[in-house]
Amino acid sequence: MLRIFKILKLNLFLIFFLGLILSSFSQNIPAILNLKNTADDLYLPDFSFAGYHFGEKEIPLHTTKIINATDYGVIANDGLDDSIALIKALKETKDFDGTIVLQLPKGRIILSSILYIERSNFVLRGAVRGKMVLKYTVRGQ
Repeated sequence: MLRIFKILKLNLFLIFFLGLILSSFSQNIPAILNLKNTADDLYLPDFSFAGYHFGEKEIPLHTTKIINATDYGVIANDGLDDSIALIKALKETKDFDGTIVLQLPKGRIILSSILYIERSNFVLRGAVRGKMVLKYTVRGQ
């Protein structure tokens, strides 16, 4: 009987210890997942088929117009939200016919708003491949 009690006590200790370990992993949940009503307020689009020919072909070099996002106030690596400036640049692309390239600067661009691309023949291009990051944040964080 004493042996069973010791085994039971050891099992309870192991379960408690394992619970502590697992709960420490669950503390590292991204902030966006801790928000209430996340599913109602935020939308996570599916970009699995995004890109020119689903990202399987190179973008052609012939374009009719290149718009630099920096001309509309987008400043990379400044630690500030560039949503308003980038949305202003996107609205400018509506006035042109043909293929448009919206050229983003090298570095990290912080966004807190959804960007709606509402035209065809549009390329959102970073300055250098692998040297530009769009970082989406939740407003107020």
